[in-house]
Amino acid sequence: MPRQSAESRAAAAFQAGGAPPEPSSRPLKPTWLASRAAELFEEIAGFATWLTVADSDKLAAWCARHAEYEQSGKGASWPASARSDHRAAASELGIS
Repeated sequence: MPRQSAESRAAAAFQAGGAPPEPSSRPLKPTWLASRAAELFEEIAGFATWLTVADSDKLAAWCARHAEYEQSGKGASWPASARSDHRAAASELGIS
């Protein structure tokens, strides 16, 4: 079963008669996020009050990638394109 994005889950809940999520709702940590990436998610969601549930998937992906970065010796084996993408995602989330 493929994962559903936060937006898809919110749309399905709305179509089923539920209320749309409030824009101020906090990001939801996905169940697949584990260990250091999950810690990063909780840490960032705690201080980044501008992030909403719509940012959940992008934040989770950034946290998973950043945990890989930390484990690889701070990016020793990362190509420049991966570093650039990682920085761009952080900038989009407002956490750079």
